[in-house]
Amino acid sequence: MLANSQSLKQYLRTGNKAFKTGNFIEAKKMYKRAIQMNNEVLETQYKYAESCRLLNEYKEAEKYYRKVSSSNVTSYPLSLFWLAEVLKNQGQYQKAQYTYKSYLDKHSEEIDYYTIKAGHEIYSCEKANLMMFDIKPINIEKLDTVINSSFSELSTFEINDSILYYSSYRPKNDSLMKDFKSDIYLSKMNDSIWSPSVLIDSIINEKLENISNFSFSNDLKSVYFSKCIINNDVSKSCKIYKAEFDGESWSNVTELPTEINKQGYINTQPFLATSAEGSYLMFLSDREGGYGKNDIWFSKILEDGSYDLPQNIGKQINTPGDEITPYYSSKDSMLYFSSEWFENLGGFDIFKVKGDFYYWNKPENLGYPINTTNNELYYTQNTIKSKAYFTSNRKSEGKSESEHCCNDIYSYNLPIVKKDSVIQQVEIKDIVLKDIRELIPITLYFHNDEPNPRTKDTITQFNYSLLYENYFAMLNEYKTEYSANLKGEAKSSAEFDIDEFFSNYIETGMNKLDVFAQRLEVLLSEGENVMITLMGYTSPLNTADYNNKLAKRRISSLKNYFTEYKEGVFQKYIDQNAEKGNYLKFELQAIGEELAGKNVSDDLSDKRNSVYSPNAAMERKIKIIAISVP
Repeated sequence: MLANSQSLKQYLRTGNKAFKTGNFIEAKKMYKRAIQMNNEVLETQYKYAESCRLLNEYKEAEKYYRKVSSSNVTSYPLSLFWLAEVLKNQGQYQKAQYTYKSYLDKHSEEIDYYTIKAGHEIYSCEKANLMMFDIKPINIEKLDTVINSSFSELSTFEINDSILYYSSYRPKNDSLMKDFKSDIYLSKMNDSIWSPSVLIDSIINEKLENISNFSFSNDLKSVYFSKCIINNDVSKSCKIYKAEFDGESWSNVTELPTEINKQGYINTQPFLATSAEGSYLMFLSDREGGYGKNDIWFSKILEDGSYDLPQNIGKQINTPGDEITPYYSSKDSMLYFSSEWFENLGGFDIFKVKGDFYYWNKPENLGYPINTTNNELYYTQNTIKSKAYFTSNRKSEGKSESEHCCNDIYSYNLPIVKKDSVIQQVEIKDIVLKDIRELIPITLYFHNDEPNPRTKDTITQFNYSLLYENYFAMLNEYKTEYSANLKGEAKSSAEFDIDEFFSNYIETGMNKLDVFAQRLEVLLSEGENVMITLMGYTSPLNTADYNNKLAKRRISSLKNYFTEYKEGVFQKYIDQNAEKGNYLKFELQAIGEELAGKNVSDDLSDKRNSVYSPNAAMERKIKIIAISVP
């Protein structure tokens, strides 16, 4: 026991050290091991949730913020606020709205950033639901893996449509997976294929500093960029520099003066903008005189090359939250930036606003699918204004459910209006189908012999959402039964396994189903016929005939979910047929216990293993395995 206690403390110490230096990957790993040893320590749970949130692993963060916020301990009041945030990051807008309101009700007498943000988000979540139905006809493409690594890509700059500079945050040694560093890379387009990326000149990419957030001048003869000292307080150790560029190499690296690099404050993300009034250096800072956390500032570049005193870009753009990654298009006098405020879909969204640095219109959200429930950052356009780039940590093809940690670079074509030509637009149905197919397969789980236990009916009156709520309410019962007669670390491990199953499987399935239904509504409203293919499973308890009928009842509960969804919005499509109009149909591919795993107990007297074990619970399910648009 003493050895275990020492190991637990060591994991916590190592995790705290990693967290303090910004190594959230290592911190998360250490806190997870500590939780596996003892899953009742709220401090560990909260720090683990924080690590997951800062790695954009929203589902895992949600689980542990929920545990902490539902306890009677008041040491972590922000756990409820962050729970609302990560719910919104998963597109669970109604749950997020309710949780923000709960936080606001508990802290109504406080006036700080968190209560102001919670009040704003109650309104924003309402708008987000509507924005997800207002789909823009834009085809978003993820760049090739020779550019997008398994780590984070940041700012981009494309010359014409063939030379791409970008910054990437990667481990200095891939095998050790630590000591991360950001550098600027170069890739060239050859025969419509990006070449393998290479590090640019070492005069820019110095060994002991993070290099990122760069911006070229219009004539491509100079570049502004950020340098941050590694293993320091990153936000306060960043400064903005300028270098000369001759098309191949870099020279004359100089640190900008103190009016730009104000000591003790964030000074980063430079962008060189040009308007009819002259040239301006835009940058990010948290210096005094702002409206929130990180604001966008600008300094006019004078004729002699010096910098006028920086000015805040104004409260029309800057809010109590973060406004970051500015980009200004002189072609249409449009500023693009990312913000966690205004009406957004979750995390940071990209906004645009027309103006001339001294007067700005109202910011406008670029909408879905450019923005998602995740973070969209670093908007830029290439030099010939044919393509826009941005980074996002959204889930995409090839990414697992947990891989929201890291940013990838995405692009889309900008509209080019030519005389006597027709611009081909992307169809809304293609965007929605892509969304839906990324959700599939969707697996939905049931408690033993539910619904309508001990009957041989093949249909049920129950809606799956109600069965889910009743099932999830049994979490403590499952933990008690599965950990019965166990002690110490074995008991803690068994309870941990149940927590993992309920969160990562039961709850995830329901959340995916809700998103699926939302996108399905859009698809059907576009006039498409839809066929949903289902597969049924059961655990090996009872006879084959009984289990076959049980699986049919479970599928019936899912059909009830669609029939009753949003007061029957799907009913007219379910009742429809091909002759009368577009329809929603269901196809059953396979069913029964023959699909169950072979290592599941069928001994009803051993309920721990045949009913309450994760292995047994894993088999009581149905799946949406495909969707087709005939």
